[in-house]
Parts: sequence; structure tokens; C-alpha cells
Amino acid sequence: MMRDMLSAVTSSNLDKTPILIKLIEKNWGGMEYAKKVLGEVEFAFCSMMFGESIEGLEQWKKLTRLLCSCDKGVDILPDLFTEWTEVLLCHLKALPADFFIDELSKDNFLKGCLKDYLEILDDSSGLPLRQKKAKACLQSTLNSKFGWRFCTRFQRLHSRDSKDHDVGIEAENEDGAVVVQLTQKQLEELNLM
Repeated sequence: MMRDMLSAVTSSNLDKTPILIKLIEKNWGGMEYAKKVLGEVEFAFCSMMFGESIEGLEQWKKLTRLLCSCDKGVDILPDLFTEWTEVLLCHLKALPADFFIDELSKDNFLKGCLKDYLEILDDSSGLPLRQKKAKACLQSTLNSKFGWRFCTRFQRLHSRDSKDHDVGIEAENEDGAVVVQLTQKQLEELNLM
């Protein structure tokens, strides 16, 4: 029982798809209205950019984090996530190149989100062609506009084999998983032994 509970907690912290689905069902009445979440993201982005709203920035950050953390969502809602990639690309193109130098946005949440999202897309089984094109444009824009280069898992493995690797963003992974070794006593207290 405890293992099931711990597994569920770990799963919900890694894959935010169930949270996205609950949000869509609660706020828009069902999965047939899933794309309305993109309207919310667009509104938050416009509020931030044109209304110079801190609340808009915070809402955009929350929704971006959520959408960039939906491992299973990419496969079960391919149309939503194809459009999300296109919306995100438009947002990044609209941001000034020095956006992440600014005092309000310098704590750059987006690098980690985008790294995770691109890895989710890499791991996805059978992306639609439109999604593959949007992903390629997203990667190109990140490199040309912000100087961010995200390597795919294959590229990292290949570059490690050739001893000529570009660490890129991996060195900055402060949100990565942490493995905690429990003592025998702690395991017994949690009824895991």
C-alpha cells in the first residue's frame, strides 16, 4: 500500500498530464475543450507582454511549466501539444532577446522547462509531422535567438562516445531527480521492508 502511494506521488511529480486533464475538465467542461488551455496561455502571455502584468507573467510561467511537463499528454493529446509547441514558438519569437537578463525574468525557469519538454518530445512514440516541424523550429529559434542549444539524448550519447561532447544545459540541471538512500530503520518505519 505504501509503495503504491509513493509511486503515485512520484509519478504525479514527474508527469503532469493528470493535473492538466483535471484542469481542463474542471475549467472547460471536458477534454473536447482541451485547446482552451492554449487560450489561457495566450491571454497570460499578452497580459505580460502588452499589459506589463506581473500576474500575467506568473500565470504564463505556471501554465508553461505544466504544459512542458506532460509526458503522456504528448501522446494522448497530440493535437493539443502540436499547437502548444507552435504557440510556444510564437511566444519565444515575440520575447526580446534580452528577456532573461531583465530583473523580473532573470530567474530563468524556461531553460529547464524547455529541456524537459524537448526530451519528452524526443521520447514520444510517433510525433505527427507538423509537431516534428514545430519542434525543429523551436530548437532553431532557441539556438539563434537565445544561444541555447539543447541536445537530444541520441546526440548526447553519440558525443560522449566520441569524447567531443557539448555539455549544454545538462550541467545546469538543478531540478533533476534526487535519489535518497534510506536506512534499514527508515525503510522499516515506512513499512517498505
